[in-house]
Amino acid sequence: MKILFVEDNIEVIRGLIDTVDDRSWLHNECGFSNVLEKIGEFNPDIVVMDWMLDADQTREGADVFQEIVDNEFRPVIVFSAIDLQDIFETIQRDYPLVRYIRKGGDDLRVLTEIDKWVQYPQIISDMRKSMNRALIESSRAIENFIQMPEFPGEKIVKYMLSKRATQFFDEIEIGENPPAWIQYEYPPLSRHLLVGDVLRKKDNSGEFTGIGRAADYVIVLTPSCDLAHTTTGKMILVAEGFPKSNYYLDCNLEKDESPDSASAAKKKDILRESLTQGYRYSMLPIPELPNILPYMCFNLRKISFIPIEKIAINKNSFDTNVHDFLRLASVSSPFREQIVWANMNYSCRPGVPERDYVSWAEGILQK
Repeated sequence: MKILFVEDNIEVIRGLIDTVDDRSWLHNECGFSNVLEKIGEFNPDIVVMDWMLDADQTREGADVFQEIVDNEFRPVIVFSAIDLQDIFETIQRDYPLVRYIRKGGDDLRVLTEIDKWVQYPQIISDMRKSMNRALIESSRAIENFIQMPEFPGEKIVKYMLSKRATQFFDEIEIGENPPAWIQYEYPPLSRHLLVGDVLRKKDNSGEFTGIGRAADYVIVLTPSCDLAHTTTGKMILVAEGFPKSNYYLDCNLEKDESPDSASAAKKKDILRESLTQGYRYSMLPIPELPNILPYMCFNLRKISFIPIEKIAINKNSFDTNVHDFLRLASVSSPFREQIVWANMNYSCRPGVPERDYVSWAEGILQK
């Protein structure tokens, strides 16, 4: 772990620095005037910074903070004697992994916060290197653009470079047997709704308390191409959520009292086989997203329409006086296509009259 302390008077945090030494973490210190230069030299995993207001001889905290998150993003802990609570309510909505701790009392509160993150800052540092590598690999396409008789346009070039960068990250191995919840994008990245988005209904208080019940959720079935750049005047097709028990009952299975019994093991194999297909008849199962979504399934026979105006695209835009639903998570590709396939197979099957299938089956079995 590498920590950069940005502080105009290092002695006031000497105890904190000594404790970092005791943990054998690497650290460095600098003032407010050369933060980006020091970040470039030291490449810290976390920045712990003071905050200056109305500074005459040095730069103010807001300017330094903005430089860090815009140019050299990494987790930041602001450790200051100034009351910044109101400022940070807004900042923490816009930036992840940013914390404010007011000086006074036990300085080790900073380390307590770092301990919550301890496994992640190094991963972010590694990802920063990967992003630079992705930019290098993406930029190889520019050699071809240069040979074109006319400049293709800034937006076209950015689009093509973005596609190449995405392909670069698609090559990253996720290891063997990852958890089922890797299918989710949480919080969602897209600025508009997509097929497979999981929406949650607000409760009676107009909020979203706890994880909620399966009945509180719906999943979007309207094709993504019909949702792009659409914010008003459209009805969104959704399927209703049901408890996970509806799925194993649909597989003609009863829940075992003992999960270790032979019967339970056999049923687990039946469920596993069914889950690899992604759906069973009209039932579409989705895995839990720990602390966010429960295990549940959606019934493709239980569908309804929701006005798009009633759906908040993210928590920041949710207005309880306007919206009834919040987009809580997206399902990424190729799992999104699996949802489309399930809905297409169920809803697009041709209707045919009843026939004597018993005699037909007997005819096939005859020698």
